Order: sequence, then structure tokens, then C-alpha cells
Amino acid sequence: MEGETPTGKSRGRSRVTYAERQIVESMVHMLNSGSWPPDLTNFCLTLREVIGMFVAQPAATRADLRKDVLSLLGRLPGLGGGEDDEAPPSPERSLVRAILKGGGARLYFSFDRQGFRVEAIPILHHVDAQLGYGLALLLDSRRDFGRGLRQCSAPRRERLTKVTAAQEAERRAIGRAIGEVIRRENAPGFVPSADGVGWTALELADVRPERWKDVPRCERFFWRRHRRQRYCSPDCVRLAAREKNWQRVRRCEDPRTKPR
Repeated sequence: MEGETPTGKSRGRSRVTYAERQIVESMVHMLNSGSWPPDLTNFCLTLREVIGMFVAQPAATRADLRKDVLSLLGRLPGLGGGEDDEAPPSPERSLVRAILKGGGARLYFSFDRQGFRVEAIPILHHVDAQLGYGLALLLDSRRDFGRGLRQCSAPRRERLTKVTAAQEAERRAIGRAIGEVIRRENAPGFVPSADGVGWTALELADVRPERWKDVPRCERFFWRRHRRQRYCSPDCVRLAAREKNWQRVRRCEDPRTKPR
């Protein structure tokens, strides 16, 4: 997606920067997708909350948040920690344990003005470990992958009006009816009717019109391409503009805001 590339501090043309960038991009892409394994749902929700707090704070106050995240990384099973441990290991020791236990690390060599350098990227086989390491890279102030990272605050969809609320109620009722028919026909001992047609009643739910502030937010993470970019996509820009126009019209119609 446009604007979804981190801008970490440049360290020449070393391949390790590209490898780290790929890890951070993969983590952000997975958190944005919302398609998480059942056993990682709570962990991914926690990561989204932590990164959301991180991007919302000024850079000067992010140091305290970095300290709080260390305990989160130490409890990841893929990093060698676990709920059965008496005390969660430090992230540094966890990474070492994961490297010795599993796939090792990729080594990258570079030579620049500071001399010959060797960099290592751990190979982590567990998804939660990869997410945790991506979070560690994102919070690392030396790499500064968090520069330009934002969370979209635009509405996720159009708001429900009097017309669309009735259409949405009908759509939900049809979806529930189809699900009921499928569940009934797949049940053990099901006997189809003589005409082969399955019937079920439509139950319309009470779906009411919404105000824009009641519409769920997009909440996708993205790296902005320019300083004035506030939303992650053109669709979000359009929805945000519609929300602002609606609020402007409501303020003009409010008798309390009209000049006397």
C-alpha cells in the first residue's frame, strides 16, 4: 500500500538494513491485515495497542514506553520465554536462546568509514517471535524505523443513514438465514424436504442510523510520504473529508452556533 515503507536511519548500502526493514514491514502488514491465528489474537491486539501508543506520543516521551515493552518481549514463547518461567528473561538473553535453539542467524559484513563490521539477524521460526523482534526493531532509537509511522484515524466505512440502515438490516438478516440453512443441512440426520428447498425465516435486527463519530476507525499503520499526510489511502482521505463536511454542516445548522 502507498506510504507503507519504513524510513530507518541510513547505514550505507548494507544489506542488514534491508533485512531489518523487511522484518518491520512484515510485522506492520500482519497487524494491519487483522487475519491472525487464534492463539496469537490477544498478542497481536496487544502489539497494535503498544504501537498505537508509541506513534501517538511525542518522540521525547517514547523512552518510557520502550522500557515497558521489554517485559512483553521476554514472555514470548518463540524467544525462549514462557508463562511457566519464574522470571521472564531479558530480550537480549531471549534472542540468544532462540538463536542457539533454532535456526541460528544470518551474518552480514560491511566495510565503511567506521571500519569492518559484522551484523547478525536472528532466524526465528515462531510467528510471535518474529512479531516481537519486529517490535524491538521498531522501538530501537538507533534505527529509528518509527520515524514517519502513523496510525490512520479516518472512518473505516461510510456511516449508516436512514436508507442504508434498512439495507444493512436486510443484508445481515439474509446472511444469518443462509448460515442457519447451512448449519441445519450439515447437521447429522438431516432429511431434505420433498421439493428440495430449504426455508428459514428472516429476522430483521434493529439497525439505526449512525453519526460519524460512531463509525469504527481505520486504525491501519503506515509510513507517511510527506509531512502533511494524515491518512493511509485515498479512500480514507475521501471518508475523512465526508466526515468533516458533515460535521461542518451540523455546526451551521445548530442554533447554538449561529451568530445573533
